[in-house]
Amino acid sequence: MLPVRNANKIYLYQFLTLGFYFFYWAQRTGKEVNQLAGRQMVPSAWYFALPGFGAYWWMWQYSDALYYTSRGRIKKSDTFLLFLAVTAAFGAPFGFGSHVPSPTHSDTNISWHEFWILAVIIVGVAYLFAIFAIGFFCSYTQKKLNTVFGPPAPQPAPTPPQAPPHA
Repeated sequence: MLPVRNANKIYLYQFLTLGFYFFYWAQRTGKEVNQLAGRQMVPSAWYFALPGFGAYWWMWQYSDALYYTSRGRIKKSDTFLLFLAVTAAFGAPFGFGSHVPSPTHSDTNISWHEFWILAVIIVGVAYLFAIFAIGFFCSYTQKKLNTVFGPPAPQPAPTPPQAPPHA
């Protein structure tokens, strides 16, 4: 059984640590899923440091381990596709049709100072969006973990038998 964590606190910690709580959460829950499975299914979270698809490979393994340990109650596709959708959205401000005016164009009147202020604002907004999106992913996944692996729901106390009314 995995420990129950408050999904709202996970979301709050994600903001308070500027997104770094995700790595702690991923390492911690990965280790707990490995213990529950009784074998190494989820690799070290150091795979997030690999450029390219390290994070996606880790999440694929994590999703597979969740599917295995939950006996199919947490779908591999749900976990992995949610992570894919959340992280794919990060690239939107940096390409895919967006354009930041270049200060070297002859038809612009933007200084280098204004350009860097604009760049910092765009990167800052993208970073806040990333914190929000990853916080949503962690919170949503933790709710699923709590539902599947948390303690069983308390059973109502049995009611004592009622005596028949006297006539």
